[in-house]
Amino acid sequence: MLPGDAQNRPTATGSPSAEGTQSPAGAGERQGNGANWTSTDAFEFLAGVSHELSSPLTVIKANTECIRQFVEEHRTWSPELIQRVDDVELAVERILRLRGDLMTASRHELPQLEVCPVHVNHVIERVVRGQRAGALDKGITLTEEYTADVSYAMCDDGAAESIFGNLLANAIRYTPAGGTIRIRTHTTDSYVVLEFADSGIGIAAEEQALIFERFYRTQDARIAVPFGTGLGLALVQELVQACDGSISVASRPGVGSTFTVALPVAELAANEL
Repeated sequence: MLPGDAQNRPTATGSPSAEGTQSPAGAGERQGNGANWTSTDAFEFLAGVSHELSSPLTVIKANTECIRQFVEEHRTWSPELIQRVDDVELAVERILRLRGDLMTASRHELPQLEVCPVHVNHVIERVVRGQRAGALDKGITLTEEYTADVSYAMCDDGAAESIFGNLLANAIRYTPAGGTIRIRTHTTDSYVVLEFADSGIGIAAEEQALIFERFYRTQDARIAVPFGTGLGLALVQELVQACDGSISVASRPGVGSTFTVALPVAELAANEL
């Protein structure tokens, strides 16, 4: 059944199939696996990392703006050069959002959200544009299917970008070279539903209840990609719930994973469409 069905709406961490499991209460309080740090140590580390990112990001952003200004003033631009400058700016913005995510995690609280109608297709397009190069580098086929009757959902624009960006980044990170990733949207009576499906390493059934906890990384994820904070999915869940939505996962090890996000449909007047 689909998330729009009142009796079958996916829970915050439930799976739409028998392979998914629900996250226990108090997620995020458990110490991350594979670490000897306390939660306090981890949060202090995140605060320090986010602070250290500030200066170099400011320099990169300022210099990119200078390059754009120089190119425009001296008319030395070419479509390829402008595209490269655009790509650098998108990458900087992505890192700035990551820094914001780290700051959020270190404060144990979400930023103030402005929940309003958001065109989910446009947000996905921005996210895909910023990360397509990473998929191409691994020979991953990345496809989008926009089949939703209604494209506007109630969410915060920045939150939507963080949600979709984290899910796509994970799909690229944990999908082997030559794999596939499909992003699909559709609607129910009450929800805009987005599916991020990949042919990646998958998640063991006994670990699916834990992946939305802060600092938790599955055993296979730690083998495939040794470095990681284990914060992405925890933040995704918190942002989705803050927008009155839900997220679920269906996964099989060695086959792949499908993360499904359901966000409330936005009711718009005719002149807002």
